[in-house]
Amino acid sequence: MNNSLITVEISTKNRFDILHLALFSIAAQTYPPAKFILFDDSDEDKRVDLRQITIYKNIFKLFEKRNILWEVRFSPQHGQVKNHISALDLCRTPYIFRMDDDNILSNNTLEVLLNVIEKDEKIGAVGCFVEHPDIDFPECVVSPFIEDVLFKYAIQFTKFNGIKETNHLYSTFLSRVSAAKNCYPTNLSVIGHTEESTFSYKMFRKGYKLLVTGNTTIYHVRASEGGIRVYNSLKDNILWENDGKRFRERLNAWGVKLNEYFTICDRGAIGDHLMLKSLLPEIKKRNPNKKLFVGVTFPELFWDINDKNIEIVTCNDVRILVGDVEKYNIYRYGYESNGLLNLENCYRKCYNLL
Repeated sequence: MNNSLITVEISTKNRFDILHLALFSIAAQTYPPAKFILFDDSDEDKRVDLRQITIYKNIFKLFEKRNILWEVRFSPQHGQVKNHISALDLCRTPYIFRMDDDNILSNNTLEVLLNVIEKDEKIGAVGCFVEHPDIDFPECVVSPFIEDVLFKYAIQFTKFNGIKETNHLYSTFLSRVSAAKNCYPTNLSVIGHTEESTFSYKMFRKGYKLLVTGNTTIYHVRASEGGIRVYNSLKDNILWENDGKRFRERLNAWGVKLNEYFTICDRGAIGDHLMLKSLLPEIKKRNPNKKLFVGVTFPELFWDINDKNIEIVTCNDVRILVGDVEKYNIYRYGYESNGLLNLENCYRKCYNLL
C-alpha cells in the first residue's frame, strides 16, 4: 500500500464491456489512490471473475505495480446507495472518490481534486467538469443551486476556468470522509435516483463547502445499457417516481423551495419575436411563481429586458433541457385552426393566454 490519502470506489452493474476504461484511468493517475474497491452489483448471470479476463488481469497488475490495493466485492443486487455506504465504512483514508462505472478520468484528476480539498478543512467535497462527448452544455442550462435541480443541470456539466462554489454535486467527486458520514439517503429504491444530490447537499447543510474545479476533466461515455439503466421496464417506473417523490419531500422538509420554470421557444423571424416580446409581460403575469426561460433565434432583440426572472437564451438551449420543441411551433396552431387564428392568437394559444 502506498501513502496516498484517497480511496476510490465504484459500484458497477452489468458493464464489464466498458468498465476497464474506468479502471485503467485510475491506474494511470499522477496521484494513485491507496486502494480501489469495486462493488459488483451485477445480475447473477452476468457476473464474471475479472481475474480470468486478460484486460482486467493486466489492469490489476498495473494497480499492484503502483502499490494500489484492490478488491472486488459481490453485493446482493441491493443497489448503488448501499454500496457507497459500505465503501465509506471500509475506507481507511481521509478522502474517498466515488466514481461512476462509465466515467474515464484525466490522468491528473485525483491530484487536482486533492490539491483543492486539502486547502481548507471546511471543504466537504470537490467535483470537476464532467464532459459528455455527445453534447456541449452552455452555461445557461446549468446551475450551482439545488433549487434549480428539477430543471437545470449541475455546474459540473459545463466547462469553465478556476473554481466555483455549489450546494450539490453530480456523479463523480472527491469527498472528505469525516464530512460524508451519514449523508447518504437510506430510503431510496435499488435505483438510488437523486442519491448524489441528497448526499452532497447534506454535507452542505452540515456547513461544509462544495466546490467544482475547471482544472481537470472526467469523461462520461454514457453507456446505453447496464447501471441503473437496466431498470427501464414499466414496472420499474414506480421506483423512479418514488425516489423522485422522496427527494422532493426531503428538500421540502429542509426548507428548500424549488424554482419552477415556464419554457418558451420561438424559432421564428424578427416579426415573430416582436410579437412574443409584447406578450411576455402577460405570460409572466399568468405564471407569477415561475421563471421564464425564453429560447429565441435572435436574442439581441431582447437586450432591454432587465428582469432576473426572465432568462433570454437560444432555442438550442431550450432543446437541451426539454428535448422536443415542436410543441412550441406557433404556426401549427394557425394550421390546425384552418387559418382562423392570427399571429397574436397563435402565440396566445401556444402559451395558454387564450
